[in-house]
Amino acid sequence: MTEGLRRAWRRWRVERRLRSGGPLQGPEWVHVGIAEGCNYRCSWCRSHSRLLSSGGDQGELPRRLYDELLEDLRLLGTRLVEFAGLGEPLLRRDAVSMIRAAKEAGLRALLITNGSLLTPELCEELVDLGVDTVNVSLNAARDETHARIHDAPRGDWARIVEMVRYLRRARDRRGDGRPFLSISMVVERENYREILALAEQAVAVGVDHVFFAPLGVNPASAQLVLTREEDEEARGLVRAADAVLRAAGRRTNAAAFLDRPVDVYWTRDLFSHLPCHIGQLYSRIHGTGEVFPCAAARARGLGNLATMRFRDIWHSEAYRQFRREAVRLPRGGDRVEGCSCWTCGQHFLIKQYEERVRRGQVELQTKGLGCAAGRRSLANLVARSPWRAAG
Repeated sequence: MTEGLRRAWRRWRVERRLRSGGPLQGPEWVHVGIAEGCNYRCSWCRSHSRLLSSGGDQGELPRRLYDELLEDLRLLGTRLVEFAGLGEPLLRRDAVSMIRAAKEAGLRALLITNGSLLTPELCEELVDLGVDTVNVSLNAARDETHARIHDAPRGDWARIVEMVRYLRRARDRRGDGRPFLSISMVVERENYREILALAEQAVAVGVDHVFFAPLGVNPASAQLVLTREEDEEARGLVRAADAVLRAAGRRTNAAAFLDRPVDVYWTRDLFSHLPCHIGQLYSRIHGTGEVFPCAAARARGLGNLATMRFRDIWHSEAYRQFRREAVRLPRGGDRVEGCSCWTCGQHFLIKQYEERVRRGQVELQTKGLGCAAGRRSLANLVARSPWRAAG
């Protein structure tokens, strides 16, 4: 078979599976909420915001369910586990042990933390166990702003910055380049004028990357949305910050941030012509054990680890139905049921995946599918293929 025929065959298989809602492989990236409680009350947070009248989630994923999840992720071929949740993961006493277990299972580990619980001893532990990425949600360049938007004690900002600096020194002593260090800023009305100052501080501290996140729309964040004039000012500051960081050899996501429309619903136009592949890429697990297909799909629970193994949820009819709806999104003319498609934080990953599909770079994998139903489905697809005899 020529290379052109191989690519056409691969693309045909992949596109057919995408339309059917079946998984092409296991999720590349899984978000695990090991602890949903939080010691901060960030103003835009849909779970713990000080602007909300009700209290936020407090669940912790039972360790038994977590260990079973890791086993399934390893079999499914998942690459990355993100430790974050709806709160602060380091509030959990065995958080380091859980991260270590993920590393021992051959998975890459990303820790997202507000940084308030970091200590020199904990920093050394994270470096020693080989955490791949640590992202600190700093969100401000001044202590006063940090205290206001996080409802945090004054002085926390300076201590967190010092712990990021300590992490960099500990990494340099170890010498293997891990963890990759990132700080993030959710850009909103209370902090956007500090974008450039944050970039300059990031260079001084020695982080590798700065992530600028657009504000998600939820009941807590509505009053924090930038006006069009403020958004244009923020874009100019992000461009300037990107220049400062790149001149220092640092990385940013500025291109993706600037690529979004000047609109509260920044992905509405994008998904008028782009199918959503998040159901192939990603899965989100809350501390309750509930599995969701997307960070924006909090009303679309697909199963619970207390009653089903993750590998069975991944291959379930509920997950297939979500994938079918998502891939039809441009033709459907409306959001996927239970999902906030018009404020999608994963849109840049979905765009990259669609480009890989178009180029024939996405494979339909047999190894690690993880359940008998998935293997039978793949065998049936190959048996029905008009290309079957061409190999």
